[in-house]
Amino acid sequence: MVVSRGRSRSPGSRKMSAANATFLTECSFGIAHDRLVQVITDIQPFEPHWEDLVCVDLSGQKLESVARLKEFLPKLDELNL
Repeated sequence: MVVSRGRSRSPGSRKMSAANATFLTECSFGIAHDRLVQVITDIQPFEPHWEDLVCVDLSGQKLESVARLKEFLPKLDELNL
């Protein structure tokens, strides 16, 4: 691998890198979100009952994120990871 430190990136390439990073971050969150929904569905298949769940055990589910979990389970009081 050759690394050149003498050249700086153009402003356009920096914007492209930032756009790619944003896109990849959004994709990653989307995948994590879909996985979270899948796991909740496995625990409680009938979605209207999600809002009544106060305790869930997500241990062993290999989740990368539980971001936005409270949106799906608003009464959640206890969570096992």
